Amino acid sequence: MVDASPASVARDDRLEPYGPDHLPPPPPRLPGEWIGTLPNTPGLVLAGRFTVIAAPSPEHPHGVIAAIGYAKDAKAGRVYVVRVDVATGNELSRLDVGALGGVITSTTGPHASIILEAQQERGLELAWVDIEGHAVRATRMLSGAGLGPENEIRAFEGIDDRIVIATRRIMPAADGKETVTVHLLDSEGRVLWIHPFQGALFSPGDATFARIGDEVVLTNLVGQEDEDTEPVGAFFLHGAPRWREAVLPLGQLSVEEDGRVYQWSLEDLRWRSLNQDLRLGPVEAVPPRGTPRPCWGLTGNGRWDWAVVGEYEVQSMFACCGDFGGGLYICRPPPEGEGDAGTAAR
Repeated sequence: MVDASPASVARDDRLEPYGPDHLPPPPPRLPGEWIGTLPNTPGLVLAGRFTVIAAPSPEHPHGVIAAIGYAKDAKAGRVYVVRVDVATGNELSRLDVGALGGVITSTTGPHASIILEAQQERGLELAWVDIEGHAVRATRMLSGAGLGPENEIRAFEGIDDRIVIATRRIMPAADGKETVTVHLLDSEGRVLWIHPFQGALFSPGDATFARIGDEVVLTNLVGQEDEDTEPVGAFFLHGAPRWREAVLPLGQLSVEEDGRVYQWSLEDLRWRSLNQDLRLGPVEAVPPRGTPRPCWGLTGNGRWDWAVVGEYEVQSMFACCGDFGGGLYICRPPPEGEGDAGTAAR
């Protein structure tokens, strides 16, 4: 099995800038193609997921992100929480969190925090770092979470002032059937409710969430009783515990540019919107969803994460299967007067 984890990517000295002893020179840049560069984080490689922790402001015109940094000399598995100004690519702060970091997200509101998760022997450990990246202010263990192949962590996401965790649970007593269990936590890590949604995760893949107002739709599920169906679930972030489930004809659910959820039918090859009652509406034309821009200078052959931050894009790449490179890149427009290669469309 190929190890393409963030830590393994960081241990690869081929993440260094182009040079005779590292990666081969990149191909010529096309006119209008955006330019990707690694952030200025001396001695560290940023890899894996990142989180946007500050919107554009006069001080940071393209916002601020936080990511996990790994020492290039691979010191005993120690990792860092690194804050980066997207406009300049400069490091704003770094915090040594030892072995606490694995996946990163963030919450907003009065208790806004950078939150880390790491799998430990007793369960899933969460750590809260203040939004300025100065110190770990709290940790909490979710006992038993993520232990064993029948209880895998398949999503970890901050949404407003809530933390959403999804686990994939295999039930040997039920002929190996699966459920996807959603854990909703408040911003301090207190469990508000736990609910098992019917359906198996499309494999390989994680649970995905589509935010619509205060409601979150759970997608990337497949039917078990009938493989020609697609289960879907939904829940609310605030108020009394409320969740809904439905079974749709087989298709592919996705969130589009207008913020709505649509299903691409595998039966008639058409788009239909998902209504609030989790029923499919009439056939519609769907606004094309943006995809990552062509960005010159990126290395690796897979993408962990990407987002538009201010007027730039941040793309996190990895390499596996004998390829080279990877890391977190900030993609910026070409020089003025050169034009723009544009955003790739579906």
